Amino acid sequence: MGRVATGYAQLGQYNDGCPAGSWYSLDAMEQVTEVTDYAADNTHRSYWYDAHGRLTYFCQMSTSTPAGFDRIFGGNQEGACWAFDSLGRLSSSQVVRADGEQTMIDFYPNGQMAERRWHSDTAATVEQWCPSGNRIGYTRMVTEGRSGTSLYVGRLVQWSVAEYSYYLVRMRNERIGISRIPGGLWKRYTKEEYRAIDQKLGLCQVLFHEAGKPAELPCRLPRR
Repeated sequence: MGRVATGYAQLGQYNDGCPAGSWYSLDAMEQVTEVTDYAADNTHRSYWYDAHGRLTYFCQMSTSTPAGFDRIFGGNQEGACWAFDSLGRLSSSQVVRADGEQTMIDFYPNGQMAERRWHSDTAATVEQWCPSGNRIGYTRMVTEGRSGTSLYVGRLVQWSVAEYSYYLVRMRNERIGISRIPGGLWKRYTKEEYRAIDQKLGLCQVLFHEAGKPAELPCRLPRR
């Protein structure tokens, strides 16, 4: 049976009230933009395509609850997704477990990992590499015993929207140091002081796959 929405159509069939077999999404030009294959074991695979028919995204997911229960109450999903650039190269991946643990990885065009972000309900880590494969950033979230306050320790390269440049941010023992890359001097702040600096510089996570300008983290970092 078909289901029509604004600007596109979905074609597929139901079995006992659940999607079954292959489902196809078409755009206004009747080109296939998405294919999802549903299996009887509560798993499904989804493929997304651009206007030129190139694979841009692929996911393989499974649901840990029976189909009937999942349809009524929702269920925990786990699996993995992969994104590809216009040349078919892997650009990012994401793995999700049923317990909520997630791992997200960005890749350089040469296949080298650029950034790996992992988190669960109680912990988190971030790792960064430059294109040559040197690991240049690593932070982990730690929780203080008595207060239960969570804070990050380590160092991380961030992007300044205000100055259009990279900054190295080092976090340790409630003190935060930052240095512009390249050639910047180290400046150290308390957590309260850093909030104002962070807002002024517009520091944010590096986006590795902005259109027309893939990011490359610097391999040479300022010394302390």
